[in-house]
Amino acid sequence: MDSSKLKFYDIGVITKESGCKNERRYLNHAVVVVGYTEDYWVLKNSWGKYWGENGYLRIKRNDGNTCGVATAATYPTLD
Repeated sequence: MDSSKLKFYDIGVITKESGCKNERRYLNHAVVVVGYTEDYWVLKNSWGKYWGENGYLRIKRNDGNTCGVATAATYPTLD
């Protein structure tokens, strides 16, 4: 995802109005999706528990791939 606008994030749901980009060339950070609601994704960040919402952030779902969160998504498969 594009983390350029996340440095000072502390609370709330990030939307496309945040100014971060969703194109592949702007991807510069990896996060883990750990949950979701109808309205937003819950993501675990690696910047420690004092960043964001105890180390987590929320990004609005169905909002035009906010911050490129789904641009290069991966998931495990079982063989």
